[in-house]
Amino acid sequence: MNRPRQGVDRDRAFTLLEVLIALAIVGIGLLALLGTSIENTRVASGLRDRTFASYVAANEIETLQLAPNWPSLGKSEGHSRMAGTRWYWTFKVTHTASPGLLKVVVAVGLHPHASRALVSLTGFLGRSLLNRPSPSISAPPPPGVLPNPGGPLAPPGFGMGP
Repeated sequence: MNRPRQGVDRDRAFTLLEVLIALAIVGIGLLALLGTSIENTRVASGLRDRTFASYVAANEIETLQLAPNWPSLGKSEGHSRMAGTRWYWTFKVTHTASPGLLKVVVAVGLHPHASRALVSLTGFLGRSLLNRPSPSISAPPPPGVLPNPGGPLAPPGFGMGP
């Protein structure tokens, strides 16, 4: 004798409506997670670009510092390649209140227009004190010896205490 079951399995099973509501909730959660992932990727890409732009700006200032001649005053533009990308830079060289010291502001971006710069870095170019005539030091001290402003040359750490 086969009798139909009296709703025992029906009480334990999910209805189609309950399954659809659960899928909708899971879908909304996954969309939110996907949106967050996309935003994180965009932010990481922007951070990477700003990091490389800061490296390019620092390189340009170092190039100016190592050059045998000072750059001319005013604005200059150019481009460099780093990490497989062309970076556009603009630097502006101005005088400072101190003689022998120039201020350099470098703006770097992915586009040739300075208004779209990702990074702006300020540096200073100065003439070495050793290149100027000095009554107390006529030549640079030998390696490992530091100049003592009040007297003769002293080895490093001399007079520093215990």
